[in-house]
Amino acid sequence: MPGNIDDILNQAMENGEFDNLPGAGKPLNLNDTDSLGDPTWKLAHRIMKENEIVPPWIAEKKDIQQKLEAARGKLRKAWEWRKTAPVMELAKAEDYWQRAQDTFRMKVDALNKRIFDFNLSTTILSQHLLPIRAEREIEKVVKE
Repeated sequence: MPGNIDDILNQAMENGEFDNLPGAGKPLNLNDTDSLGDPTWKLAHRIMKENEIVPPWIAEKKDIQQKLEAARGKLRKAWEWRKTAPVMELAKAEDYWQRAQDTFRMKVDALNKRIFDFNLSTTILSQHLLPIRAEREIEKVVKE
């Protein structure tokens, strides 16, 4: 069974499948707002861009993703210590690993609540986030 879309895209990037796309390495032209149609929206987008204003839903999505990455990092660090712990500290390392998993699960629960609220707040379905599956995340760390 193939991985999730992020895994597939990351693998494609690592394989260089996006390296020779037209316009690669060039900045996007975000000044072309003709596709927005409505002059009010054009003005709103220009004002937001010029003042570096980020819509709240974009900021929320970014914060959720950053918090998930931070939680994953702590989980990886705990697993690395558990994996490499000397025999004399194995019980201590196992206890630390169990506590790290519990903490990760609690963080995932909190993030999933935010994801639920986020998905309700944005009408752009392509921007919706999938709930995080804590056990799957833990399994991925152990298998790395």
